[in-house]
Amino acid sequence: MSTDLPYFKFFTSEWLNGDIVLESYETQGIFINLCSYYWHKECNLELSLACKKLRISKDEIQFLIESNLINIIDEQIIEIKFLNEQYELFKSSKQKLSDAGKKGAYMKSLSKVSAQEQPPLNNPSALREEKRRENKINLSSTTVKIDYENLLLFFNQMFSKNCKVVPTRAKQSYQARLKEGFTKECIINSMKNVKQDKWHKENNYKYATIMYFSTAKTLDSYSNSAKVKSAKYNAHEQS
Repeated sequence: MSTDLPYFKFFTSEWLNGDIVLESYETQGIFINLCSYYWHKECNLELSLACKKLRISKDEIQFLIESNLINIIDEQIIEIKFLNEQYELFKSSKQKLSDAGKKGAYMKSLSKVSAQEQPPLNNPSALREEKRRENKINLSSTTVKIDYENLLLFFNQMFSKNCKVVPTRAKQSYQARLKEGFTKECIINSMKNVKQDKWHKENNYKYATIMYFSTAKTLDSYSNSAKVKSAKYNAHEQS
């Protein structure tokens, strides 16, 4: 569990006015304990693990499913929507604070550079060193990065998959594509176009892996909807 998210919001009015209070104390207890454990696991919890942890059977949790208090994805993953919404808000707020901190550190580094003594105009070595330092700062400020958590979320939703991480090799490949001039929009458009591709549909998207979209060949073929080609170019060689 992330120590940055030790609690979730519990609105007493919503609880007291909800249908859950019409049920037995045992059912209410199962639900609130399930919510707590779900949050503890950062909103990523398997049904079998929840039953084992809370010492309940799948039948005891069935009422919560029928009452739409929770959902079960692929018969194994628990989903509690109101906690998912809170979790995404927490992560978004944390990311904004992180970005603000990075921006502050960058502005501080700029102020230090500007405060340094300017090199004499008649000193070529000092001028070269100053130029190198400026280039280093400019490079760090313009580096394009991918939010791999959001990319993985989009990929899983697009192809109904449940991948947990983006492999290191795939991340390196994505960064290489960005350096070559491909954009994040190219990656997203490629996923959307592959989703509509007849050949991929017929193969149940088994070649559409997270690594598949990090290759130049895939992005060249699918990033522009006006130039989409058939996928029958040995897609399995890239997956």
